[in-house]
Amino acid sequence: MAIILTSLTAIQGQANNLLVGIATVLIFMAARPLFYRVSPPGSAPQFLKGYKSWKAPTFGSSRAEYLKSGKEKSPDRQFSFWYGPNHVIAISGDEARTTYLTSRGLDSLAGFLVLFGSFLNVDGLTNSVSRTAMLVYKKCTQDDQMTLNLHHLVNDSDECVQNIGSWGVIDPVETMGILIYRLTHRMTGTHDIANSLDLVIKTREVYKPLDESSLFDIWFPLLPTPSKLRRLWGYSKLHWLIQGFVSERRKSGRVEQDAMQLMMEQKISDPIITLAIIGAILAGVFNTSINAAWNLCYLAQNPIWMDKLRVEVDIAIQNHRLQLDETGADVLHRFTLHDWETEFPLLELAMRETMRFTMSGTIVRKNIGNKDVPVGDTGSFIPPGSLAVGGIFQVPAFNSSPC
Repeated sequence: MAIILTSLTAIQGQANNLLVGIATVLIFMAARPLFYRVSPPGSAPQFLKGYKSWKAPTFGSSRAEYLKSGKEKSPDRQFSFWYGPNHVIAISGDEARTTYLTSRGLDSLAGFLVLFGSFLNVDGLTNSVSRTAMLVYKKCTQDDQMTLNLHHLVNDSDECVQNIGSWGVIDPVETMGILIYRLTHRMTGTHDIANSLDLVIKTREVYKPLDESSLFDIWFPLLPTPSKLRRLWGYSKLHWLIQGFVSERRKSGRVEQDAMQLMMEQKISDPIITLAIIGAILAGVFNTSINAAWNLCYLAQNPIWMDKLRVEVDIAIQNHRLQLDETGADVLHRFTLHDWETEFPLLELAMRETMRFTMSGTIVRKNIGNKDVPVGDTGSFIPPGSLAVGGIFQVPAFNSSPC
């Protein structure tokens, strides 16, 4: 009996030591990213009083007000603040904004992933592999590559319309979300997903946790929180799925006209192919879906513009119809890329106007290079590893009090 009690006491002591060890590791993981705040970069714009403190979380909930308030207090309208472990620079002015939008060292995807609490680190993808991937995506936007996939875009869109049925009532966010996700895979992902509507719906559900983020995740990026574990599981499932498609194509010799095939032909490694596809979908599909959904909502509330667009579409189809019994989809299949770009000026105007309203907010980029990036002609710099944010929709002609 004494031996048993002694053993239980020893086990309890070991368990307590284990718990203390785990707690110590978690505390270190939580605090380690914040150590960088001890020595802020010297070349960056100054920290304003109160903006180096725990007030910074308001940037996550009221970004426009936060940035406007900070710039009003700064002599040159540029200032620095900490957002968790991330050093952030708020830029303002035409010269600073021009540098911000044109500098090759500032990466929007890296900034997006940091600001939304992602644990994917794309900073290391600035080598030749990354440049090759970017060349692939540039090729995806070229006329010849887009022409190869026009029929897919028409078929997918027609299937979406047919699935609405005669009732004609839709959830614009869900309907346009599925369609835009599918079309994005056609152009920057893989046809293996886009070819199956069931797989489109299934994988889109996997992406939803990837777009989740919390302030806690951003401020303590190393802690294994439940939301991070869900995202890790989502990334893993997408990786296994895409790698299965890559392996099948290599074994069978099957060739598709998609971005994944282009990356395979460029000898890009399998993990980078997966990361590039996931990143392209994350960066493009969500904002595009929201804009498309809002466009339908705005048109539903403006019957005059709805009628104008219907007339424009009817005229375009009528001008290209060769036989009376041709459906609209039949005619659209014959449209060239030039036709798509020139036949619908009002529709393009409506989309631009929708984006002007729905995209107002904050854009973010990260300096993934190893050199300081100048903030226009202000004399300040964006150091390596720092984020830079700037307000959009700030044209004085439309906004009398721009940031």
